Amino acid sequence: MALYAMGDMHLSFGIKDKPMDIFGDAWQGYMEKLSDRCRAVLKEDDLLLLVGDLSWATYMEQATADFEFVESLPGKKIISKGNHDYWWDTLTKLNKYKKEKNLSSIDFLHNNFFVYEDYAICGNRGWIFSSSQEDIKIYERELSRLEFSLLEAEKAGFNKKIVMTHFPPLPALEAGDGRMVDLMKKYGVEQCVYGHLHNINPKENHSYLINGIRFRLVASDYLEFAPLRIL
Repeated sequence: MALYAMGDMHLSFGIKDKPMDIFGDAWQGYMEKLSDRCRAVLKEDDLLLLVGDLSWATYMEQATADFEFVESLPGKKIISKGNHDYWWDTLTKLNKYKKEKNLSSIDFLHNNFFVYEDYAICGNRGWIFSSSQEDIKIYERELSRLEFSLLEAEKAGFNKKIVMTHFPPLPALEAGDGRMVDLMKKYGVEQCVYGHLHNINPKENHSYLINGIRFRLVASDYLEFAPLRIL
């Protein structure tokens, strides 16, 4: 059983007005690439962390074809929220939808945690770090969600943790706000995977070891649409 991560699938099987190739040639035929390369890598007993921006759908029902695609991929999947996941709802409604659509290989990370071997999978959406009062409010709320997830895992006896988040945590650290990284350090996080960043050359190294935590960019175009094995 291996652990993989990827973000920013930007699926649009259910809607037809979101062409991604306007963002570069790498996105031409990207959903076919995702299908072929995920199936070439993943096995039925693997776990895939999907770190946000899964679907362009605005409403849950519009996302059904996208979820059916994810369900059809080998292995289990944990999905966290991205800034473009407008279909996202309360955890109760997400789980009800999952049951109704028989999405048995999918779980949603939202103020909770999941288990992979002796690791707890924790996380949040994150947010941009800026001087805007509205952004500050959202950023701090996301910090609280991350700590809740980490604390619940800690109370359950998990010392080893992996964080999945959509927004990159490092810009805040570079700007002098280390609270998110400090939380990860406090609760024994070993790795943090994130997405959101696009048009990054796949040949550039975006794996960083900071305060003993390995940070990895896993946006799908950066990974050339193949999941990255992290454990």
